Formats: sequence, C-alpha cells, structure tokens
Amino acid sequence: MQTFEDTYLQQGKFELLDYSVNNKGGAVYFSGQVQMNSDTIDIDGTGNGPLSSFIDGLAQHTGKSLHIINYAEHAINPHHNSGNGIDDDTNSDNKTNANAAAYIQLNVDGEVYSGIGTCSSTVSAMLKGALSAFAQALNTEAA
Repeated sequence: MQTFEDTYLQQGKFELLDYSVNNKGGAVYFSGQVQMNSDTIDIDGTGNGPLSSFIDGLAQHTGKSLHIINYAEHAINPHHNSGNGIDDDTNSDNKTNANAAAYIQLNVDGEVYSGIGTCSSTVSAMLKGALSAFAQALNTEAA
C-alpha cells in the first residue's frame, strides 16, 4: 500500500495551491498557482474543461508536450476508507458523505504516465491526479 501511495497519490515536488475555473463563451479558463519546491508558479490556460485548461497552462509554463490520454473519476465513501491518502482542501475533518478519486493518464513528451488524485472536491482531485502523473514524468527524466 505504501508503494502504491508513494507512486500514484503523491504530487512529488508539486502542491496545488489556489485556482479558479471560469466558463465564458464556450471556453473554460483556468487560473491558479502551483508550488514547485519553494517556488510558486502561476498557471493560466484555456480548454474545454477544468482539466484540459489546467494541462494547457502547465504545458505553456513548462514547454512540455502534454496530452490527456485517459481520465476516470469516482466517489469514495469515507465510511469504507480509513482516511489514508484522502486529501481535504479545507484541512479540517471532512463532513461530506463522499470524497473523489481521479485517475489520469498523461502523454508527456511522447511517454505515458499515470497519476491519482483524491480530494473532497472533484475538480481538485483531477488536478492533483494530473500533477501526480506529471511529477512521475519529471522523476523519470531526473533518474
């Protein structure tokens, strides 16, 4: 379980900080910040949804070729989970009936990487899953 969590549930050197998603004229705009090591980077992108606009902004910022290969999401009932690995954006006890798990596959410069994000927010879960996959790509490059 620890290997699974270390591989798929971690965003590596990234932390999703603040973000907003706006729909306007058929396009979705993402604006937010990601902490990378001790630096805060601004991510701004456009797409057909929150995930695609985030990936667009991440690609623009890093200069990498990023494409979403696969995406899936489902609810996790906290009564069937010990709480391990579930993230809550409020940093307080989660009083909702479900958390979200998002599974993302990204093509990063021609290679496929998978990541998982969990959170009480479905949008945050998918963004964290994308960061998890992207962090794996960067870890592979560094190795």
